[in-house]
Amino acid sequence: MNQVASSQNWQIGTQKPTEFISYLVTSTGTYYLRIKKVYATSNHQLELYSSNHQLNPAVASSSLTNPADAIYAFAVGAIDQGNWTTGDQEPFSSQGPANDGYIKPEISGPDGVSNYTYWAGGFSGTSAASPHVAGAAALVLSKNPSYSVSQLWNALTNAAIDMGTAGKDNIYGYGRLNLPSLPTTTTTTITTTTTTTTTTTTTTSSTTTTTSGGGGTSTTTTTLSTTTTSTTTTTTTSTTSSSSTTSTTTTTSSTTSTTVCGENPEISEINPTKGTYWKEVTITGTGFCDEEGLITFKKSGYEAMDGFIISWADDEIIGSVPWGCKVGINKVKVTTVSENESNSESFKFIKPNPRITGLSAKSGMIGSELVIAGKNFGEEDEKSQVRFNKALADVVSWGDKSIIVNVPGMKLGKKGKFVSVKVKTMYGTSNTKKFNVLPVK
Repeated sequence: MNQVASSQNWQIGTQKPTEFISYLVTSTGTYYLRIKKVYATSNHQLELYSSNHQLNPAVASSSLTNPADAIYAFAVGAIDQGNWTTGDQEPFSSQGPANDGYIKPEISGPDGVSNYTYWAGGFSGTSAASPHVAGAAALVLSKNPSYSVSQLWNALTNAAIDMGTAGKDNIYGYGRLNLPSLPTTTTTTITTTTTTTTTTTTTTSSTTTTTSGGGGTSTTTTTLSTTTTSTTTTTTTSTTSSSSTTSTTTTTSSTTSTTVCGENPEISEINPTKGTYWKEVTITGTGFCDEEGLITFKKSGYEAMDGFIISWADDEIIGSVPWGCKVGINKVKVTTVSENESNSESFKFIKPNPRITGLSAKSGMIGSELVIAGKNFGEEDEKSQVRFNKALADVVSWGDKSIIVNVPGMKLGKKGKFVSVKVKTMYGTSNTKKFNVLPVK
């Protein structure tokens, strides 16, 4: 067996943890790939991908690459349009879960399609499926330009036609793409009819005096009464999409009945009742309306924090606890699209203590990159820091379980300096790991 290609870049923590090989095949046959562990302080999971071949054996589970495996990325799987209603998923389409455990993808789109550039059935891959989903999102957004990211997200996932395992799964996501019914503005028309009746009475009196031959006088009085009745009817029609105004006079009778979606929201249960950031919670109740509103987490004395919406229905909301939520008892409340607030239920936010589990290298020069592995690093904010003793490091990237920083400058001896590396978040400071900062050669 002859070696035809290889990649042997040293990984000491300052490079991206990837290798790449490319080989132009000159003869037919079976080719093998091998990864050799040359030096490592512990065992790690390695992932092997090929862009142009079907690997054997192939592992479909957890095969997503970044950025599709990110929690807030809207990942799209592919189904051949010839099997659109039945499946299966295309064999090359990656499956979840993500390495962090999140169910992926979010939705499935069609491939094996034709367009202006490709012949009939010639456009395959998730590169074809994703633009279909993007086009559907554009249509929804054009009809509802004020939609937030989560509202647009929910419009697509709620309208998807479920496939495979009931609910969101790691093959089809929420199901195959289905353009949702685009809601229109609800218009209420109120017609008010006013009838005014005016009655006018006129009385006329006339007196006639007649003298008779006998010397007597008689007086005759005639009274004429005229009654005029005038009736005027005025009809006024007002049309409004947000409010109703009724003007009533003493001679008008008007009755208006309007039902407002989400007028009386009520939470009956929250599950679970405790957890930390990004924890998925299910809120059940009534009167939430099918159109998305807000969920908030608020500790007494602090500002409310908006939770992330995963799905929204009239009787059930699924969301996640926001980063930045205050430790302790928070009151969870639902605000509907009609701006009506529900009752509040308690949720205990557990403090997420940051913890470092390892460094990508034991030593490195000033300016080199260092990867810090751990947990509970959360989201980067104004309080996020990495320090080497007291020296503040520049952050290259910040993730919940991995941070990349540049080793900061500091005074060193000839052989360098051992320092303690620590991570600080809004919730506290991590444990420390020793690192030897080397002088630049």
